[in-house]
Amino acid sequence: MLQDSADGVRREAPPLPGFTALPVILLAAMAWRRRWICDDAFIDLRVVENLLAGFGPVFNVGERVEAYTNPLWVALLTGWAALGGPLESGALLLGALCAVAGLAMAQRAAGSLWRPGNREGVGRAASGPLLPLGALVFASVPAAWDFCTSGLETGLALAWLAGSFGLLVHAVSGRGALAAAAIVFGLGPLVRPDLGIFSLTFLGALWVAGPPGAVRKTALLALAGVVPAAYQVFRMGYFAALVPNTALAKEAGLANWQQGWAYLLDTAGTYQLWVPLAVLAVWGGLELSRRSRTARLLAAVPALGALLSALYVVRVGGDFMHGRMLLPALFAALLPVSVVPWPAAGARCRAGMAAVLLASWCLVCAVALRPASGGGFEAVGVADERGFYVKMTGCENPVSAEDFAGSIRGEVAEGIRAMAGGRQLRLERRALARECGGDSPMGFSFYPMRPRDPAVTMVAPLGFIGLESFSNGHRVHIVDRAGLADPLASRLQLTIRKRPGHEKRLPLAWVAARFAQPHPGLDGCAAVQAARVALAGGPLRELLEAIEQPLTAARFRANLALAPRLHRLRFPADPAAAARELAGR
Repeated sequence: MLQDSADGVRREAPPLPGFTALPVILLAAMAWRRRWICDDAFIDLRVVENLLAGFGPVFNVGERVEAYTNPLWVALLTGWAALGGPLESGALLLGALCAVAGLAMAQRAAGSLWRPGNREGVGRAASGPLLPLGALVFASVPAAWDFCTSGLETGLALAWLAGSFGLLVHAVSGRGALAAAAIVFGLGPLVRPDLGIFSLTFLGALWVAGPPGAVRKTALLALAGVVPAAYQVFRMGYFAALVPNTALAKEAGLANWQQGWAYLLDTAGTYQLWVPLAVLAVWGGLELSRRSRTARLLAAVPALGALLSALYVVRVGGDFMHGRMLLPALFAALLPVSVVPWPAAGARCRAGMAAVLLASWCLVCAVALRPASGGGFEAVGVADERGFYVKMTGCENPVSAEDFAGSIRGEVAEGIRAMAGGRQLRLERRALARECGGDSPMGFSFYPMRPRDPAVTMVAPLGFIGLESFSNGHRVHIVDRAGLADPLASRLQLTIRKRPGHEKRLPLAWVAARFAQPHPGLDGCAAVQAARVALAGGPLRELLEAIEQPLTAARFRANLALAPRLHRLRFPADPAAAARELAGR
């Protein structure tokens, strides 16, 4: 309601404290109840351990490959571990704290949006409290509970979005530091690359509604680009790459609309999200029609970013984890209506009905709406990732490596540890035999390794890499045959579209050719010989030298020039075809 202050100015009442706390408490409680760590998070944890051990931000010792997409999250985890915190629980706690803080900041920012200064006249202001309806909607979505933890950067993404929106509201109103806002806006791509879309929308709003003068505005844009530009120079010189290796593996520059649409329907359809989004869009739109042009602009910025972000996710094919990639877009769409004003007397009946509808949806969503078994994976390639790991481990809250010990992945990790003596390459016997035109019983064959960093005692190719790589530490070089962390697999030509992020697979002949010394069991294999030819010269030799040679100033400068060409490098998975195609380059 409107209240008289000591200076005689009528002010709008703040959100009711009890109502404001409800979504935050709900999100915190459910995130903790469903706490877990996914397999992909262990990739980041391995990078952190290698960084603290002095090997650099790498997945494998002696191989500079950017296996992570979230530099700020990796930096946050590194700081935690440097202070002595355990990595698995640190990833869980930091993610949850960031997510809960983000929801609280979202309500505060939306409350600032609805302040009296953003309306056309005092007589047309809202006459009741601010209700946290948008925040309650987000806190009722089970996918949000799951990825507040999971060990990934989602919690940090929510905190960055809410913090950026709050800084924008204060900067445009003249109550915030413009330079600080610009710097924070520019950090989006370092939280996760696709958040760069939101960086552009926030910076665009700062240009339109910010301080007058093209020179000052240009200076703010330049300031926003300092940190991401510095990291991009580091990426190009250190990793010899323009984008994270995972973007190459997933071919993030290619469109996969059909799969992306299926991913969108899997998320929005599971929770019937159009119901709360439509109600809040009408509620917020009616209130904004009575507000200033600046207020309408501020509300439109995260909504536009959410639309563009969702469109990008759909374009690239979404993800294989149910809901994960669309959570930032959902959160951003709800930012301006995290809290909403209770309307004037004439509209309270309609508002009451809308509030009851939203409350009913929140209750049904929180209690009953869940992804189908496996997330409909068989049909659309999307999985309920947490449900999968809970079932696989038999543990309701799988967090530490020990929680995975009884699972198939824990058994694989233990098996690698047991065999990691001597300096050897472990290959699947039957799979290699098939590539070489023969047959063999199941099991593993071991071959002497080529000279590598003395810290590495074994090379082991795998199709899944998170827990296994973290459990074995830097002593075991894990070849990620799916390409997220391997420089060759990520650059295979894409020939088929299927489960996102799992569309490439490096043949074992490439692993044998790259890591094994000459051996009678391999020398007669035509596929291995062709792979050796392809690796001996041309662009593949150039690639391996760029990431394996000692990092000197000269090597850093050479990598800066090489990065654009290596970004375009693709070759057939078949070694013979690759040798023929690469010979002419």
